[in-house]
Amino acid sequence: CPWPGVTGQLVLCQHLPGGTDCERMVGSSAVYRVCFGTACFHLAQAALLLNVRSSSDCRAQLHNGFWLLKLLVLVSLWAASFFIPEDNFIQAWHYTGVCGGFAFILIQLVLITAFAHTWNKNWLTGAAQDKRWYLAVLLATAIFYTLASAAFFFLYKFYTHPAACLLNKALLTINGSLCGIMSFISITPCVRLKQPRSGLLQSSIISCYVMYLTFSALSSRPPERGRCPCPPPAVPTEDTTVAVLGAAIMYACVLFAWCVYPAGHSQPNWLAQMEENARGQFIIQDEQDRVAYSYSAFHFVFILASLYGPTTFTHGSWSTFWVKVSSCWACVLLYLWLLLSPFCLHGSPQHRRSSTGPRIVRRRRAPQRINVST
Repeated sequence: CPWPGVTGQLVLCQHLPGGTDCERMVGSSAVYRVCFGTACFHLAQAALLLNVRSSSDCRAQLHNGFWLLKLLVLVSLWAASFFIPEDNFIQAWHYTGVCGGFAFILIQLVLITAFAHTWNKNWLTGAAQDKRWYLAVLLATAIFYTLASAAFFFLYKFYTHPAACLLNKALLTINGSLCGIMSFISITPCVRLKQPRSGLLQSSIISCYVMYLTFSALSSRPPERGRCPCPPPAVPTEDTTVAVLGAAIMYACVLFAWCVYPAGHSQPNWLAQMEENARGQFIIQDEQDRVAYSYSAFHFVFILASLYGPTTFTHGSWSTFWVKVSSCWACVLLYLWLLLSPFCLHGSPQHRRSSTGPRIVRRRRAPQRINVST
């Protein structure tokens, strides 16, 4: 029972099981090679910038300058990657990208969760002065839950079939149920007692992200021969939609980390200070004592982003499909751990030792009787 508009093709062709059509091999191979060159570029910088403590270090100039030279090196790595023989390069880099993409998805979840907590905290702080902020929180929560519900019904309508697609139906049911359980746990009284800032706003944002990962996983599922395929019918731009959504979320997470992460430190001299004069704004050197963030960790995140790119901008395979499915479950488990960790750590020996510190007992003096004789 084939559906019209099925455009999903395996891009790894002969290198992966089941791939026979190589019409788009050149484009997909180019994506893998460009991402490989980008990963090598950031890997070299991460190694060279290891243990940089201050901007006065000569190696810090490599991170903060030499832009033209670094651009030339990056383009050279891109060009050199096209001379790598086809033999096992695509297959090896595919599985490497799958593992790195899984790690980057978890980093995205941490950043999205931090964004949701920051958003909820700021708006609830404003609600202490103006009750209309509560309405804004409820409105935002309703919007995100509406988007998640719409995505669930869309996927159930277009990615399932009455006669087949049992795997898709099972995954949608499981992921939808996990989102409901996660939302219920976030508002239970015992969780709110330990996590006063937890609420439905964070759960709604995480639910939207889980539905996006489910959409990405189902879109990357390769068609099965001899069975009813399960991509959406009459949606010729499904690959473009997944790629655009993936790129938008990826760059939004990177921008959020770049804007918010330095502000999370408690040391004032770690922050970038802006001053104005007659000529406009300029940035004061703020990393003399210590850098605002780890340069190596910064480039390591971009290495993972480069590994995540091929899983987003190319057609999928079974390995990509199952990695994205498992990432959905890992996201839910990680968020549940963030909610329930206070209960798990409450009974730990370290917590008991910290809670049973030295106590000072003050005894009241007994009232003294004073005899006054005249």
